[in-house]
Amino acid sequence: MPLNRSLMWPLGLLGATIVGAFAYYAYMGWALGHDMCGAKIEERLVSPDSAHEAVVYEFNCGARTSFTGVVGIALPGRDPLKTTSVFRVEGRPTRLDHGSYGGPINALFRVRWLAPREIQIRYPEAATLLERVDRASGVSISYVVDR
Repeated sequence: MPLNRSLMWPLGLLGATIVGAFAYYAYMGWALGHDMCGAKIEERLVSPDSAHEAVVYEFNCGARTSFTGVVGIALPGRDPLKTTSVFRVEGRPTRLDHGSYGGPINALFRVRWLAPREIQIRYPEAATLLERVDRASGVSISYVVDR
């Protein structure tokens, strides 16, 4: 039985929609399967005994996501991004007088070694914390919150 000509246009539109949707989801699956995130090392601080390294880096997955500032503990000479994460904060640093300026992530918080196995992280009270660990890889972490 032949198809009614009045049904050909809607069926063609439906077919094109299905093919277009399939192509879109196939592309997005491919694009999301590739690592679109990146990390930018801002600072590397070696402990006084040179046994550990505090690595400060910015993690970013593109324009539609927030930045994440990370402090990790690593062994010197190893891949600085293969760290044990001890502190993560969301967002970009801001200037108190003029709002967001998009500066380096290590302007949002400060890291310093107090002893060979102790670091201090100083951050503003308004920061959006994602992670805050007190001990990792044999290193104690203390925090100072600026009010």
